[in-house]
Amino acid sequence: YTGDSHICTAARNVVRHCSTGVSATDVDLSVLSGLAVIDCTRGIEVVRGELDLSDANLRGSSTESLFVDATASAGGGGAGGSFRARLERCSLAGGLGYRVLSNVKLDLALRDVSITDSTSNGLDVELSGVLPVPSVRRVQSWTSVVERCAGSGLHVTRSVDDPVQVVLDGVRIAQNGSHGVELAGGAALDVTNSSSSSNGCSGVHVAFAGSTTSLALGECRLSGLQCDGNALDGLHVDATTQPYFAKVSMQDAHFVNNQRDGLALFNVTCQTTKGTFKANGRDGMHAEDSDLDVSVLGIADNGENGVYTLRTRHKGWDGMIYGNHRSGISATDSVRQYRNVQIYRNTEDGVRLAHSTYEQQLGNL
Repeated sequence: YTGDSHICTAARNVVRHCSTGVSATDVDLSVLSGLAVIDCTRGIEVVRGELDLSDANLRGSSTESLFVDATASAGGGGAGGSFRARLERCSLAGGLGYRVLSNVKLDLALRDVSITDSTSNGLDVELSGVLPVPSVRRVQSWTSVVERCAGSGLHVTRSVDDPVQVVLDGVRIAQNGSHGVELAGGAALDVTNSSSSSNGCSGVHVAFAGSTTSLALGECRLSGLQCDGNALDGLHVDATTQPYFAKVSMQDAHFVNNQRDGLALFNVTCQTTKGTFKANGRDGMHAEDSDLDVSVLGIADNGENGVYTLRTRHKGWDGMIYGNHRSGISATDSVRQYRNVQIYRNTEDGVRLAHSTYEQQLGNL
């Protein structure tokens, strides 16, 4: 299909052994339903047009199962344009997964989608260009699965300072070769009742590049996130290049059996309630140059410290820190405010303060 068509439709077709199974270029909207695209070089390709894809089975591609180029999309092109894509009840297996290029306003949504066994990232979104205020680029997924990809399960990278929002609700990400979720350049991340486990690096990795100008660009709101058994950290947020703290708020987090830290924060302000940080290889919580406010946590049986802080202000309320193989709390050049916390049966110290000239407030320990 080419630009002669405002809308292209295809339904209940099987395409095999082609260079490209379905190609739509300069078409306003492609509506594709019930397709099976098998063993093509590229499964589906959409260039400068919007996409509704449902009940599709894409497998065996040698490049991308689904490729979208929205760098000059319908609706105006360039920074003034927009792009929308909807995927529902689709399965993408093998190949290079689902790749999106965009320099315009983006609204990308996946519901009940399975992406497995990609030889690169599962979902790979590359953003460029500067958008007019108050445009936001959104990547959203509900009740989807991303597993066994050679790269990261979900990879979003941006080259500029525009707001990006990533929403995950009921998503399972597991056994990918790199990170489960990787936000390179930072993003606002909203997670509800999702998991990212047994990945080759961290469960969720948010790292900022350059210097952003808005706290909202780096806010993570996480509820019911489970990150277990990852080769590095459960959740890793690094904003060391930023003039401001990144922001993390969590509740009901479950970070267990990660090979490095359960939670690793660098230049972050973090508030968390009702969580488990247990049996991680190094620290249950590791924070440098950050600000922590935590309550009702169980931090136990970690390979080194329950909580480790460097140049960090830390408030802790109503929790238990026990069974860690070094200290329950190890703080260097940090400020502590703790109340109603049980600290017991740690191998070395209950609380260790190093090089600290700050006032410490410890009550009812």
